[in-house]
Amino acid sequence: MPSLLNLKYSFRSLKQNKFTLFINIFGFSVSLAFVIMIGLYVQKEYSVDQFHHDKERIFRVESNEDGYRLAYPFFVLDDWKNQYPQIESGTRVFIDNRVVTLPNGENSSLDVLATDMEFFDVFSFEFKYGHPSVALNDMVINESFAISCFGDDNVVGESIKIEGDLFNISGVIKDFENSHISPIPIMVSADYAINKWPALKLDWYFAWGIYVKTVEDTDIHNLEEDLSQYIKNRFKVNVKFSPGLETVNLRPVTDIYLTSHFPDELSIFSFIRNNDPTFIAVMLIVAILILLFAAINYLNLSVAQSGFRAKSTAIQRLLGSEKRSVFWSFIVESIGILFVSGVFASFMAWLAFPWFCGLMSTQMSFAGELSWQNTLMIATVVLVMGIMAGWVPASIISAFKPIEITSGTFRHKTKSVYSKILITFQYIVTITLLGCCAVIMQQIRFMQNSDLGFNPKNLIVFDYNSKFLPDDATTLVNTLNNIPGVMEVVPCSGYPLVELESNQVFSDKNDVQHTISIFSADSTYLSVLGLKIKKINSHNPNGCWINETAAKQLGIEDATEYKTNSIDFLIRGIVYDFHYQDFTTPIGEIMIQPLSDEDGPEHIIVKVSPTNRAETFRRIREAYNDMAGIDLFNGMFMEEQIASCYKNQTRLSNLLGLLSFVAIVISSMGMLAMSIYFTRQRARDMAVRKVFGATPRGVLGLLMGSFLKLVGVAFVISVPIIYLLMQEWLSGYVYRIR
Repeated sequence: MPSLLNLKYSFRSLKQNKFTLFINIFGFSVSLAFVIMIGLYVQKEYSVDQFHHDKERIFRVESNEDGYRLAYPFFVLDDWKNQYPQIESGTRVFIDNRVVTLPNGENSSLDVLATDMEFFDVFSFEFKYGHPSVALNDMVINESFAISCFGDDNVVGESIKIEGDLFNISGVIKDFENSHISPIPIMVSADYAINKWPALKLDWYFAWGIYVKTVEDTDIHNLEEDLSQYIKNRFKVNVKFSPGLETVNLRPVTDIYLTSHFPDELSIFSFIRNNDPTFIAVMLIVAILILLFAAINYLNLSVAQSGFRAKSTAIQRLLGSEKRSVFWSFIVESIGILFVSGVFASFMAWLAFPWFCGLMSTQMSFAGELSWQNTLMIATVVLVMGIMAGWVPASIISAFKPIEITSGTFRHKTKSVYSKILITFQYIVTITLLGCCAVIMQQIRFMQNSDLGFNPKNLIVFDYNSKFLPDDATTLVNTLNNIPGVMEVVPCSGYPLVELESNQVFSDKNDVQHTISIFSADSTYLSVLGLKIKKINSHNPNGCWINETAAKQLGIEDATEYKTNSIDFLIRGIVYDFHYQDFTTPIGEIMIQPLSDEDGPEHIIVKVSPTNRAETFRRIREAYNDMAGIDLFNGMFMEEQIASCYKNQTRLSNLLGLLSFVAIVISSMGMLAMSIYFTRQRARDMAVRKVFGATPRGVLGLLMGSFLKLVGVAFVISVPIIYLLMQEWLSGYVYRIR
């Protein structure tokens, strides 16, 4: 172990090299702060649903249809529990928005989850009041909703109405945290739901999500095959038109949160929370790279300084210090620097954590996440990093012989052998980060600025909720048309970038299967959206519009009618293709049919004047809510809706840009310090060159040349890395930059 004399010389060396010490502490502090914040976030994300008692036996039922399906008819679970003893218990879930009469008499639109009593057997959610075994005999509410309505008292026995039906509160459950199921204010029994809304029990109505808990030691693969065979036998017609429906998958509950979900499934099961596992992996990798940057800086600077610390080290050896003692003095010095950096990093992370949580769109507290286990882990990382960062310079400096000081060979070795590879590595990572960030930003700009085939500017879109509004939308349309700034109002069912529930699957005359997405709207739909007409047929004024893709796939570019055994429609004309989904999905077959008076609209599109849009939006919201008698308006500008489709990509771009900036700052400060030391090492050489007529520009070029060569090498290596990484990332987009 190091003696007091060794530590004294180490401390003196640090005082003499304050600039280097500052760079090392700054680099380690910033990188450790990011590692701490990202580490706490990633730990939180990977711990989702880990608290359930039987988590290894809980599964969500899915199928492979169009990626996967989550919804099944009501009766399926009952059949499975009766036929397959491997299923110990299970629960169905169905969520919908309903009118709830609050204790103060006000009506509110809230999410209501219908489920089975076994929900609380499958999942380990904690009750604040009441008991899980009897809670769903009536109604369960969550803690936040209970406090907002009744305060913090025990509210079991209090009453709430759902669409006129009186419920007694039989339990209060703590808000769902750290689960893929988002907090739900109200839960009722599935039996009540099917009695209230009989369509939910129909054999063909795929509306219920299913979770099962298996008995111990169940062969999951065999159970999946059994359930798949059941689906194939029970739903022969559905399987014919929905390939993949018969393939049942059981996804572990702990994997659901970090599973990519299709937007249409999330629109049906709005309680599902999820995150992108690729995004989390990128965060971890970049955080580790930034920490590695700081370690490389320390390693490079320590090795570069070794020549200048040779005299003090030689004195220590001549005064009797052993090689091992000198070695460990450098290790202790390194650990000390990392310890100070760790203290600063924790303080910086505490200050920046609210901003970081905002960037990640999550709610976390630094104090709440920093447990003693995490503190111990941070201390361990600091200790390990201190030993690793100090090992190489300690080995180099403690291993030299005093005679090397006078001959100069030690300095030559340190400057020519060590550091160049590490410096090049820093450049490679920095250039790769910048390149990937640039490509992602370019793809985002491409998606935002590309011609979508329609014009989203100055369009407000919102749902038409017939549960609170008249079945006939004429009254609302007339009211909105009288608002100053409103140019046109279009009732419709479906519009670009909203998930369609109306898709028809059919076979053409050649028995080729087609899936056509159906929009319903009145005659002003095309003009308000700015859809371009390719061909019009004046003979069928009440016919359907189809897009280019549908006309080509069905072979009816010149037809006025399309008819098969399963579908029959008149053709009004053909519109040019437009993007009705995001850029990850190819343009499919589309039909725009006249809006039927019987069905009524599901959505409203309002075209407004570009001047004073905010005031017009406010008036539309007030008119809608006044007519509904409840705060129900969910409108937004279509441009904002389009931007929200790419929020994950934007978040990734912002994070990579930030971390790239941090990487550049850390590596640049390290390069500055390295250039200073290299200049000091070559001071005598430069002086001789100037004596023999070298110009300042020539000397500067000579000094910069070695670094520029490393940059050139790093650039050559980085370009193919960027290309491969971004090709893989861009492969997820059907329409992308080239």
